[in-house]
Amino acid sequence: MKTKIKLLSIVFSLVLIQGCSSVIPIKTQMSNVIEVTNCITDSNSHGQCGQNRSLYNASILGSDSSYFEALSLLDLPKVISNDKILKFEGESLDLKTTFAHYNNKFNDLNCESYNRDAAKLAQIALLSDSNRDIHELYGKQLSGGSSAGSETPTIEFDSNKFSMFLEMLYEADNLGGVHSLQCAAIQQMSTIKNKSEMDAMGSLLVELSYTKEYFKAYFRQGKFIQGKTKVSWLYEMLKDKLKSDAPFLSDNQITDITNGLFKKLTGKEYKDACPSGNSCDIAFAGKLESTQFVTRSGVEYGFPHITVSVDPLAEKKISVSKIDWNKIGAEVARVYMEAVGDKLIGLPADPRSTACKINSLLCYSEQSGYISSDDFALVSEHSDRVDTLVSNAVGKAVRGAGWISLNNEAIASIIETAIGTSAKKVAEKVAYCTYSCTSEHKAGITSGMLLGEVRVKVTR
Repeated sequence: MKTKIKLLSIVFSLVLIQGCSSVIPIKTQMSNVIEVTNCITDSNSHGQCGQNRSLYNASILGSDSSYFEALSLLDLPKVISNDKILKFEGESLDLKTTFAHYNNKFNDLNCESYNRDAAKLAQIALLSDSNRDIHELYGKQLSGGSSAGSETPTIEFDSNKFSMFLEMLYEADNLGGVHSLQCAAIQQMSTIKNKSEMDAMGSLLVELSYTKEYFKAYFRQGKFIQGKTKVSWLYEMLKDKLKSDAPFLSDNQITDITNGLFKKLTGKEYKDACPSGNSCDIAFAGKLESTQFVTRSGVEYGFPHITVSVDPLAEKKISVSKIDWNKIGAEVARVYMEAVGDKLIGLPADPRSTACKINSLLCYSEQSGYISSDDFALVSEHSDRVDTLVSNAVGKAVRGAGWISLNNEAIASIIETAIGTSAKKVAEKVAYCTYSCTSEHKAGITSGMLLGEVRVKVTR
């Protein structure tokens, strides 16, 4: 089975090899305008064209390989000194300036909650082969291509290991591991005496920030669970508990305290909680956060709100709203791929985006975004279409192999979403650079030169 997708001069050929793996060649074709190609391959262009413009400083320092080297050499102390992370110990003015840049960027980093065990778990996850594969996939697609006659590089994704990587990273971040890695990184930066090492540690620090903030936004800062029960049952349960625990209180005192507790739990006065009587439902014990993760292009993703219902008269006294865990697994993969892609590519972002709100990417405007608002919208339209088409094609390929369609639909969704999102992020830069570098972009994208070719092998 062979599927070919051509959009914005990006050609993805997906070839299914029957058996225990799927091999997916991804060919990235770009405009034949040399300025466009240079803009795409320059990791610090941020969508700008030519050397005569002042580049936006998105703090993308250090090479991709230095990121993993810095991560592997990162020391995880038993404790973190908040005083130490704010002060550079060396005497080099150049290093002091670089350190001050990161110190100013992360001056609100509070390391009192530093957790060494969680940091170690995050470090293990991020050093995994799966995370290296993600970075390599981005790097090869955005590289200058293979030399004539050289073998096309193959990036292998072990589907089970990839799923385990995401689970481990989520668990580590939930325990504060990514935040703790940031604390360890900036403390170690204060003692570095080499510019390249500091740049590498800075690159690590920035990528950890994307990961932490994107996950925090997706999981609604942990505020996604809320209880729900009958107004009368909740009120009487609070009153009975007070009578049992504080028999010395008068009936009036118990009523006053119960009213106060009820309002604190629900945000409503008891007498006003149920206008139609006392049998209606009311939310309690949990404030839901409406904020979600918003991609660079302005698309929203958020962990679903969970409602725990308590009904003492029902056959099933406690019930939890249904959750689509397959969808959540795929969305967690997308959020992480977006984090890595935005850090590596650094294009201006939709003002509604999470990256814009946390000051990680330049907030787009026609005055500072290098392209018109119409072209900015077209970039999103083209890249979202690439995402959909590639995800669908990859999904058909891996499910058609048989081995993944037996009982691992969640893994299939994760793989197709991860590869589709990487294709989308590359498409964003191709389109952005095309529109930024030439007014003749509509003609420029009709033919192109091969920029990079990658074979993605999916196994289990």
